[in-house]
Amino acid sequence: MATHLHQQHPPFRSTLNTVAGFASRLSIGRRQQRASTALLIVVLFFTVLTFISTRPPTTTLNIHPTTFYRRIYQPRRNSELGSDEVVRSPQDGLDVDGYDHTRPSRIGGPRANVRTRAPPPALIMDAEEELAAVIHFITLMHSNHIMDVDPNLPIPAELLLGFNTRSGDRARAELDNVVQNTWFEYPIIIFSETHSPRAREIKNIIATYKLLPAPAIFEVDSRSDVDTLTPLLFRLTGAASFPILLIGGKPAGTVDAIRAAHESGALRLQLGAAGAIIGGSEKKKKKKLIVQLSD
Repeated sequence: MATHLHQQHPPFRSTLNTVAGFASRLSIGRRQQRASTALLIVVLFFTVLTFISTRPPTTTLNIHPTTFYRRIYQPRRNSELGSDEVVRSPQDGLDVDGYDHTRPSRIGGPRANVRTRAPPPALIMDAEEELAAVIHFITLMHSNHIMDVDPNLPIPAELLLGFNTRSGDRARAELDNVVQNTWFEYPIIIFSETHSPRAREIKNIIATYKLLPAPAIFEVDSRSDVDTLTPLLFRLTGAASFPILLIGGKPAGTVDAIRAAHESGALRLQLGAAGAIIGGSEKKKKKKLIVQLSD
């Protein structure tokens, strides 16, 4: 075996003789031994390099990826039936795992193991949910204003809500939570105009009930988004003018209807059903006064 290797690779034989010669001249001294060892390593490195360079080249399989994918995923034809009907297989198009092998890749051929899924649908809100989302948005921060949207069309949920509105059932649960919390924190809301006598009448009627929590009052005409918020509220509540009184998220009707409900006692029942405590603010003041006197 050694003779055959020497004959086939003359450079290897000469290098091996050189190594043997260096090995026979190694000194016993420590310094000379270290230098000889380093020299031996260098010689062995070049020996291996010479041996590799003299090896015959290896034949490699060079198949273009496009050709490979065509062979694997090309639809088969039913030759036994003598027709050109395509026999679909799990590899043709979407397979049982949802992989799409027919979509073009960057190199121009079909692409394997690419899972394609349609993006989840956006959260769609009805008028009541959109109204709650609007209240949630403008009460979240005083600087929040609704601008640069078409008030005559539904506002996309992602513009009003602070969570992922494309997470399916989770987004729906989050929206339900926002609606419930909004009407729990603000059971009574009045959208008013600053110098409107009709709006002043509604405020005075609601003030007689001394509600807790106190009604949230928005002077729409003093806001920078008045041009957007006004038609938006009219679309969501069905009102044609201000003031707009919301009781538990439901419009209470016109001023005449609210006055009639107040005189008949129906308004008191509506306020209590919405979660507002009648006389609660007066009781809170008395309790606070008692605590101050006890101190």
